Amino acid sequence: MRRHLVVSIAAVAGIAAAATPASAESGRLADFTMRLSSKQPGTPTGFHTQFRLRKEGDPDAKPSALRGAVIHLPSGLRFDNAAAPQCTASDAELSVLGSDACPPGSQLAVGPFTAMTGFGPPIDPLMGDDHVFNGPGQIIEVITVHGGSASPAFDRLTIKGSTLTAHPPAAPGGPPDGQTAVRSSDFAVPVRTAAGRSLVTTPPKCPKKRRWITTATFRFANGDADTVLSATPCRHRRIRR
Repeated sequence: MRRHLVVSIAAVAGIAAAATPASAESGRLADFTMRLSSKQPGTPTGFHTQFRLRKEGDPDAKPSALRGAVIHLPSGLRFDNAAAPQCTASDAELSVLGSDACPPGSQLAVGPFTAMTGFGPPIDPLMGDDHVFNGPGQIIEVITVHGGSASPAFDRLTIKGSTLTAHPPAAPGGPPDGQTAVRSSDFAVPVRTAAGRSLVTTPPKCPKKRRWITTATFRFANGDADTVLSATPCRHRRIRR
């Protein structure tokens, strides 16, 4: 893992540009947005998620390394990983092959990803690609060098009900903590359906306030945490007469 990280840093140094999520809800340490593509209850949906992490009081500085993230999507939202081909690659295969370890049909999205080592320009910020795959009871994120398949890190976001839990791996880096810190991620998963099944289905009801709420909690290596809420507009079902 460390060897891959060093190779990746060398490959992307000097070509990075920080990605700032548009229309993100802001917390103390994080900007976060989660939008469902469907506003109708009980229908197949895609989703667009983006976040940007920062140091309190100095938004351009390297944030503390991300240690965990729990995303509570709207209550009643359903995942069905059987609705799309799945990546069943082992950890060893992902480490060696990167994004090539997963079959093309299991890929859900690719989006920009940035990180900061702490070494400063021209190394920072690092820019890579976030390859998102469908897995058994999980969503797999494989971070690669920009435009390539070599991967310094990957994560398996476990699914339980409507909750996604991330387990970001630790990666060596520079000052002040000797770690590389995740900075931002942005990807959009389209609607995926097969044989009457949907990868993601909106909740069966739209609340009175006509908003589905997603709550994301980010935990950092320095012991700090931040929780940010993001809303998706929804519509009440029309009663046919």
